[in-house]
Amino acid sequence: MSDAVGSAALSLLVSVFGTLLTLLTVGRLTVSRMKAEEQVAARRAVRAAVMPIVRDIERYRRGQLNGFHRAEDAAHAEDGVRAAQVHAAAENLVWWRAVLVRRRCRRVFGKRMSDLGRDFADQPTQVGATRITADLLLNPRGRPSEELRAGLLHQGLRADRRSAVTRKLVRELRKLASSR
Repeated sequence: MSDAVGSAALSLLVSVFGTLLTLLTVGRLTVSRMKAEEQVAARRAVRAAVMPIVRDIERYRRGQLNGFHRAEDAAHAEDGVRAAQVHAAAENLVWWRAVLVRRRCRRVFGKRMSDLGRDFADQPTQVGATRITADLLLNPRGRPSEELRAGLLHQGLRADRRSAVTRKLVRELRKLASSR
């Protein structure tokens, strides 16, 4: 009789332990799968935010997009809006990809525009106009500071469309689009 009770208790203990182990494993796998899906969605969102810029610049380089060339002393509000869109899309990336995207954004849009994009990631339409207007009001020369025009995007679009800077801009944007 004692063996039967001991065997039943052991069987119960093993089944409870097995059930708990299964529940923990399934829960952990479900959470891991959800995180992986979020990261894939974030990479797709970054790509969707960057690829229109790449297409426009490639059309500009082929001479199909007139009026895309930038003046030397003009800052463009849409740079801040685009930086904010990229930063908003990169929020769910794994930490090391997010660091790479932030670094690449600084190269492409410039440090100041990229920082503004991070600050206004939840409201991207306000970033460029707000900051450039404030900069114009505070700048005694009456034109945007060099920091707003320091990004590779601005440099590439004010250079000749076949220049090395424009080619480098396309390379950097492609890397940004792949979240690296």
